[in-house]
Amino acid sequence: MADPGAPDAQLTFLFTDVEGSTRLWEQAPEAMRSALDQHTALLHQQIAAHSGQVFKALGEAVYAVFPGAPAAVTTAAVIQHALAAAGDTAPLGLLGRRVRIALHTGPAEQRDADYFGPTLNRVARLLAAAHGGQIVLSQATATQCGPGLPAGASLRDLGARRLRDLTTPERIFQLIAPGLPADFPPLATLDARPTNLPAPLTALIGRDAERAAAHAALRRADLRLLTLTGPGGTGKTRLSLQLAADLLDDFEQGVWFVALAPIREATLVGELIATALGVAEAAGQTPLAALKTQLRDQQVLLVLDNFEQVMPAAPLVGELLAAAPRLKVLVTSREALRVYGEQEFPVPPLALPDLGHLPPPAALATVAAVALFAARAQAVQPAFQLTPENAAAVAEICARLDGLPLAIELAAARSRLLAPPAILARLRSRLGLLTGGARDLPARQQTLRGAIAWGYDLLPPAEQTLFARLAVFAGGCTLAAAELVVSRQSSVVSDEGSGVGGWGSDEHVGSRQQAVGSDVGADEGSGGGGPGAGNDSRSADDAVLNPKSKIQNPKSIDSGLFTQDLLLDGLEALVDKSLLRRQDAADGEPRFVMLETIREYALEQLAASGDGPARRRQHAAYYQALAEQAEPELIGSQSGVWLAQLEQELDNFRDALDWAVANTAWETAARTAAALWRFWIARAHLTEGRRWLETILAGSHTLAPALRAKVLQGAGSLAHHQSDLLRSRTLHEERLAVGRALNDRKGMAETFNALGTVAHDQGDYAGARAFLEQSLTLRRELGDRRGTAVSLGNLGLIIRTSGDSAQAAALFQESLVLFRDLGAQLDVAISLQHLGLVAQDAGELTRAQTYLEESLSVCRALGDKDGIASSLGHLGSILLDQGHYQRAYPVYTESLRLHVELGDKLNIAKCLAGLACLASAADQPVRAAQLWGAADAQQAATGVKLPPAAHAKREAD
Repeated sequence: MADPGAPDAQLTFLFTDVEGSTRLWEQAPEAMRSALDQHTALLHQQIAAHSGQVFKALGEAVYAVFPGAPAAVTTAAVIQHALAAAGDTAPLGLLGRRVRIALHTGPAEQRDADYFGPTLNRVARLLAAAHGGQIVLSQATATQCGPGLPAGASLRDLGARRLRDLTTPERIFQLIAPGLPADFPPLATLDARPTNLPAPLTALIGRDAERAAAHAALRRADLRLLTLTGPGGTGKTRLSLQLAADLLDDFEQGVWFVALAPIREATLVGELIATALGVAEAAGQTPLAALKTQLRDQQVLLVLDNFEQVMPAAPLVGELLAAAPRLKVLVTSREALRVYGEQEFPVPPLALPDLGHLPPPAALATVAAVALFAARAQAVQPAFQLTPENAAAVAEICARLDGLPLAIELAAARSRLLAPPAILARLRSRLGLLTGGARDLPARQQTLRGAIAWGYDLLPPAEQTLFARLAVFAGGCTLAAAELVVSRQSSVVSDEGSGVGGWGSDEHVGSRQQAVGSDVGADEGSGGGGPGAGNDSRSADDAVLNPKSKIQNPKSIDSGLFTQDLLLDGLEALVDKSLLRRQDAADGEPRFVMLETIREYALEQLAASGDGPARRRQHAAYYQALAEQAEPELIGSQSGVWLAQLEQELDNFRDALDWAVANTAWETAARTAAALWRFWIARAHLTEGRRWLETILAGSHTLAPALRAKVLQGAGSLAHHQSDLLRSRTLHEERLAVGRALNDRKGMAETFNALGTVAHDQGDYAGARAFLEQSLTLRRELGDRRGTAVSLGNLGLIIRTSGDSAQAAALFQESLVLFRDLGAQLDVAISLQHLGLVAQDAGELTRAQTYLEESLSVCRALGDKDGIASSLGHLGSILLDQGHYQRAYPVYTESLRLHVELGDKLNIAKCLAGLACLASAADQPVRAAQLWGAADAQQAATGVKLPPAAHAKREAD
């Protein structure tokens, strides 16, 4: 056999199956089982006897490969002769003339014992077109076979035929051999039924799920009208053509395609349909009446493409369906027709890769959006391949383009001149880059701008205004946000110095600087609220509400063009027209999302309207208020709900902070950023959060002292979590000075606590204890129960370091009781970690494991990445001590991955140290040494020494 690994190896594939096998199984299952046993044995015997090899058998189907065409064709004839000789004798005779065989020759990729590639796709489609008892060959097989046909055999040319899913026709031949039937019904190809479907020039990529679901819907007896909806460029037309081709055999009088894009006049729709179906006007009949008359008894699928600009003609579709009971209609439109019996089928963007965890190029190439980019890039640059060097850029291109097929195709067309990294660099302005589509496409499909403008131009003026204003939201918005921000004026608007009111201060959850062995946690403090906290206008406090509820005081909004009812109507209209997407949250509240490629166009319209600055101010003020409302909730019993809500709004917070910094609205920036620092830690956005806070500290020198103290608190906490201890201490010391100047005892208590945790990590245990005792004293005096619990826990860690595990455990238990009583779930998880550590110290490893597993469960439920990482690190240490090395490995690796994501060098070092111990236990000294070296490098970058327990384990290694 030819070497299957050779790129140009020409192999001949023989596929068989049994036509009507489902019915046979229903009618005679026992006989069918016996018949197939004999049938399969016969095929294997004859294929092997003629130098072939069976490489797959699925049910009744057998797939074989041959080194050349003559042997394969001879085998096919022998098989059919043997089946014919069985006559009507049971059980083999049950198959009678039902086995069909197809052959095709070409290159294929071999993986393990299977074959893949276009050659396999073509032979499968050939087989589907044949009838039971028939042998069909592709032109490639017929050509290679030449004079090598079986004795007395010949080939009948059945002509060039269009096969389902294949873009180029195939010239098909039938093997005519003595003793075999020669006459069969017409091949089941796309040419068999009357149709005007345009032949697609490219293969449909990445729509398997949508294709299967829509196909099933159209085959339902009770469904007569299916409307594919979606924004411009999402591939509705291409999917409709494929569905129509798939169903061609189901409609006796054919499948007819009507392109509505060239017209805007709804009255012309009936005329276009009649023209497509060849309906002539009869004397005394209107064109519509003639159309109804012809369709009355016909089984027809009508495909109406681009219905959105002739929407007044929707009742016509209903009339046709009522007049013709066997008619089905498939529509593509940016909005549904709202006709009785219609089923809407939203066409989503293509599946995207996970940019955070990209697979190798071979696996990445199977992701729909990437597969489309690669295919279209190869069309203009045949040498293009997905490689380790360009895979990440291709994946990000697809993600930035929202998985929109048109956008991806236009970007891939640039591969003629630009490599993927260069295309990616130019995607900052998507609409400017994405031009130059095929000249034979409509103008609106030659550029992405044209596709979006097509839908925008169909909007009435009020909807155009709303569309532009909604562009101010990044990543979507809730109804409450839309009600406040798109209004002409709103109580939520605040200029610098008179913004959304202040909120009380609260402390941060503990710093997770605990080690594999002995470590410390910290409440970093919050503060900056309290007396004298900045310009404390609370003008919008009651305008910003729980994110889960609707606006509390809608009458306070001067809505201009958009009353509440008009806004709701407008949002619904934009969703219907596929310019917005509605997503329902877990609690059922709607969220409205605009694809980024569409949003870029909307932002251009907003800028052109002159309304952009006002919307930006309102947007920033709204998200400042939301951040401040969420801040105290992050240490409460509903912290998980609020963390998820803030994560969903992260892009909006980024845009709000961008605007505030760019426009020197320092109070808005400071209040927003300072309210979010717990969120940034819990959801692993440390570098980003720290950058915002440090930018504000560097750029603004006019903040009220209490507000500056709050920014210092957040920046110091984030620096601590990233093991930048010197910077953290400097920031907290400055905050302490501000607190003393303001006589802010609560803020001072918080800062003493933070300084104590930093001192511990610097190895200054005496200094750490002094700071923490001062913090605990102040908090007890203030009656601050949560602050007291935090200081108790952190003081317990210091005492544990000194070797008094019993006293440390007592402090941890007291802390845990307070946290449970307060419903502070994040802090409960930290206390459980602390108790796990002292149990480990006492050698009570089972109890320690129980504490850590409960802590991990709490953190996972909250989505607290920092807590998950810490709990896993400690749990890995306990499993290591128990000798459960195989269980410890995935625990340490997950912890390491999360700490890398967090940028936490100290805990990265601890995870590497744990993995080094595991390598040593597995008798891998070289790997152990490498891991210890990596741990040393991370540790050196922090200035923190690994705990004594870790060194003891290293010495033991």
